[in-house]
Amino acid sequence: MRDKYVGWLALLGIATFVVFILYSFVVDVRAFIPDHVFFIFVTIVLYIGYERWRLNLPIYASVIIGLILHSAGVFGWYHISPIPIAWERITHFFGILPLTLLFYNYFRPNLEKKCWTGNNVRYFLVILFVSLGIGALVEIIEFWGYLSLGFGEGALMFGAGDGVAGKTGQELIDVLGGGWINAGWDLTFNLLGALVGLAIMMIVHYAFKKK
Repeated sequence: MRDKYVGWLALLGIATFVVFILYSFVVDVRAFIPDHVFFIFVTIVLYIGYERWRLNLPIYASVIIGLILHSAGVFGWYHISPIPIAWERITHFFGILPLTLLFYNYFRPNLEKKCWTGNNVRYFLVILFVSLGIGALVEIIEFWGYLSLGFGEGALMFGAGDGVAGKTGQELIDVLGGGWINAGWDLTFNLLGALVGLAIMMIVHYAFKKK
């Protein structure tokens, strides 16, 4: 059954991305516009397929929040993070975490009542690797986007936030193969997000539900 406020949540998410698009034009950071447009598409697709994907309001909201965190890069946060942690680490962690929640909830009817059965472990691995696979696909898109478009902002390019300045002021892109280092950190935080998401759903499913 569709949650009562899911329509309002979808509209709020879409409105947020529209604001990001308008802001992108105002500050002339247009490389993020395809990202914002794609996120509107994702929000609508998940709204239409809400029951098919076995979504609930918290999971749907977490997916939209994860997308918004990336879109907030239009404020220059990939270059200078507003918090002590690099913004790209935040977006990868909170980008994959809600996807893991989504896939776990989708496969939950196939899980057995006891947690650590052979069947469940197989599904846990499927959920984990599907989430990580989407994260890897993002890295591939970034790679081919760089080959086609060069340096720049947004998911289709390689630029600010993808390398960390060294002590001499040089970018690790130049001195240590920043692309390789960046991809390694991105995949690491994808893994952390997936593991935390999987742990959250297992706790909710097998601890809280029993109580």
